[in-house]
Amino acid sequence: MRNISIPVITYHHVNCHQGDKVTVTPEYFEEQMKYLSSRGYKTIFIPELISCLEQKEALPEKAVALTFDDGYVDNRVYAYPILKKYGMKATIFVITSLTEEIHTSSQPVIPRHAEVRPRDMMGKDLSDAYLSWAEMREMEAGGLIDIQSHTHRHKNLAEEGVDIEEELTISRQLIEKNLSKDCRFIAWPWGSCNQEVTALARKLGYQGGVITDRGANTFNFDPMRIKRLDTEKGNVGWLSRKLFIYSHPTIAKIYLALRT
Repeated sequence: MRNISIPVITYHHVNCHQGDKVTVTPEYFEEQMKYLSSRGYKTIFIPELISCLEQKEALPEKAVALTFDDGYVDNRVYAYPILKKYGMKATIFVITSLTEEIHTSSQPVIPRHAEVRPRDMMGKDLSDAYLSWAEMREMEAGGLIDIQSHTHRHKNLAEEGVDIEEELTISRQLIEKNLSKDCRFIAWPWGSCNQEVTALARKLGYQGGVITDRGANTFNFDPMRIKRLDTEKGNVGWLSRKLFIYSHPTIAKIYLALRT
């Protein structure tokens, strides 16, 4: 069996705030999805990625996983229609303390990232800037979106004093209750986890997690530390190069060694 790797791409915002942090414009996002579609890439959910690599199953040619962190409402307003247009799957990791059943505003609230950073949101009522449970149910029903956990309050679980079990348990329970599904996967806030965190997550029923480190995801991977690469505001040439690098474990290893 060939030595393969599955690239995982991270997004946060897709909106029209030019130059905003962790944001790509709808035009650039569509350019990326059009490229993936035209080049024969097949998007898979995180559970599919883990299953394929753990069981060493035959993978679809050009498999790639798309992920969104935090669960902003602009994911529905701008990203979701483009995903539907090109038939692309994506996993959205949501912060459950910032989620309500429905929005109070009649129009989508899409602030700049600095106004809705998770670390600054606690105690504020900006839930309209995040996906509602109703929106999540609607998107999941279409078959292209999988909602998973980004913890309850987006705390760094590797920091001393954080109630790890509470963060993991409440988030999972809310997702399972409101979406009538199993929640088994997590994006670690800040990409931070340690052995204590991952051991407890496994004990609580989580089967995999994604981090922010770049690298190859191949057969000898740790399902609790799936590597990802952040998208950038360049052209599709950047995307093409990164997909090639992170689809080949040896090339990815050499590339990362040269960058350090």
